[in-house]
Amino acid sequence: MKKYLLSFWVLVLFVFSNITTGQILTFEFSALAGNEVSASSNSNNANLTSSTITRGAGLTASANGGRFNATNWALTSIANAVSGNNYMEFTITPNSGYQFSLSSIVVQWQRSASGNTAISLRSSVDSYATDLDAVKPVTDGTATQTFTWTFAQSNSTSAVTYRFYSYAEAGTGSGGPGDGTGNDIVVNGTVTAFGTPTLSVDPSSLSAFSYVQGAGPSTSQSYNLSGGNLTGYTDNITITAPTNYEVSTDNIDFGSPKTVEYTTATLSATTIWVRLKAGLSAGNYVNENVTNAGGGATTVNVVCFGTVYKIEPTNHASGIGSVAGTPPHSSVTITWTDASEGTLPDSYLIKASSVGYGSITAPVDGTAESNGTLVKNISQGTQTVSFTGLLSSTTYYFKIFPYTNSGTAINYKTDGSVPQVERLTGDAPPVSIMISHLSPDYSGSSDEFVVLFNNTDNPFDLNGLELQYFAATGSAGSKIAIFSSSTIINGRKHILLSANASITVGSVTGLARDYALTAGMAASGQLVLQETANTANVLYAVAWGTIISYVAGMTDAASWPGDGMISLSASGNTYTRSSFNSSNSQYSHLLSANITSIPSSLDAPLPVELTSFTAKVVGGKVNLNWATATEVNNTGLRLKGH
Repeated sequence: MKKYLLSFWVLVLFVFSNITTGQILTFEFSALAGNEVSASSNSNNANLTSSTITRGAGLTASANGGRFNATNWALTSIANAVSGNNYMEFTITPNSGYQFSLSSIVVQWQRSASGNTAISLRSSVDSYATDLDAVKPVTDGTATQTFTWTFAQSNSTSAVTYRFYSYAEAGTGSGGPGDGTGNDIVVNGTVTAFGTPTLSVDPSSLSAFSYVQGAGPSTSQSYNLSGGNLTGYTDNITITAPTNYEVSTDNIDFGSPKTVEYTTATLSATTIWVRLKAGLSAGNYVNENVTNAGGGATTVNVVCFGTVYKIEPTNHASGIGSVAGTPPHSSVTITWTDASEGTLPDSYLIKASSVGYGSITAPVDGTAESNGTLVKNISQGTQTVSFTGLLSSTTYYFKIFPYTNSGTAINYKTDGSVPQVERLTGDAPPVSIMISHLSPDYSGSSDEFVVLFNNTDNPFDLNGLELQYFAATGSAGSKIAIFSSSTIINGRKHILLSANASITVGSVTGLARDYALTAGMAASGQLVLQETANTANVLYAVAWGTIISYVAGMTDAASWPGDGMISLSASGNTYTRSSFNSSNSQYSHLLSANITSIPSSLDAPLPVELTSFTAKVVGGKVNLNWATATEVNNTGLRLKGH
């Protein structure tokens, strides 16, 4: 009977050997006495190291030719075998740069009459916790039996150990692999080269995690985790959150660490969620790394940036007051004492109105207000702010609101008693512009040279005003300039503008020679005259001392008209005024807001005003007597008679 059974198993092995052509490791025990401490593989893939089979501590080596034999097997169950270390094991180790995959392990096993009852195959991949394929029952009898464990294990780049756990009918029963025909243990699979293990994350940073203190956690954000050429194919990738964050693989269960399993060398894109932990204090939680490690790859990080925002300030500012600013007719300075207890403000919003307190709209959380004439944002610790550009002789009303945070997270305190104060601006000083008629004639032509300057700190608008000139022929009425969007300049007239504060003009166009007056300042205290149609373009600005900029057309002082009334000295391209004659005050006029035209030279007053003029003949001579009310720039009178 034994002869026929042996022939049957030889046939089975032959058939199996023809089906499983991917042998990567084999053991053959026909030459053993049975009680050896270990035995080596008889063949293995060139890219695997030689393997050795040994016994667990619970077994006792037992002589029996042709197999790797043992006694003292556990009784009753595989669990008893596991706990009693009743196993035989071997390890498969790939060479560097290679990985192996398994499809099955085939074993020929022989037992004594009271030997093994069942056999389980497990591996170190999960610390021998589960069976690879089903537990194999051993038929009662002493004939060699063949068992096949079919399972998938892919792309292992590190060593894996396999154990045969078994229990027997009696402790004295023996059994082990061997005493069959051909190889007694056959491992089927593949061995392949592999690339460098890699992990990748997309995106590599997550920002804008946030919540208001006491309202956490934050809303979650996610990234994708992928891998290639991973080792330890049934291992896990471990995701570890930094101190102030937590992670999840399902966006439900958050904590740290979390694991992602992979069963091949490739990990497809897997979503990982991250959020800022609840219960954090107000502050910034930035540059904190979620680490992704495992699979033999270099650890990759996802950098997290988050903020826990403050709640609104606990208290308002106190001691609000106001004083006149500089200048007092257009500026007001507000002072206060910062809040100093509870949740402190980051800044203060001060709003003003010229109508009343009720016209000041309270700010809204989440909407920051930009600085303007009537709106100011001032940091905690400053305790003062100036409002400028205000109307004169006007009462302004002010309110101050403390707030925390900024941008869309800004949080204002608008409840309770909002501090408020009011202030009346002073009266505006008079605005004057001096017009000096310096040259009635230049080189025998009808050139005029007129200087306009604003001698106050207040802006003045000339738009719509007319400037007339006194021609060499004695006629009058022609216009040098009408300050408007379209202005005619007749003849060859020159206008210089200089100001302490700005003088606003419209654009100017001309007929014979064109000039353009720009409304902007060339530098502090200057306005610009640009000659646009001449032999050369000239761009220059006049202050009370220096021609600031020069382009072309002014090669020496003689190029500047003025008949000595303005004396220029040249140094390179810079012309400096060395003298200025404006003593002819009969051509100076005070402008105010209701002036519609600038008087011409013909309208200037006579140098002498007479209150009486009488003549009396005495001794054949005529004696003249007169009395004057005013004398302007007068050195004497010339009288003619006939």
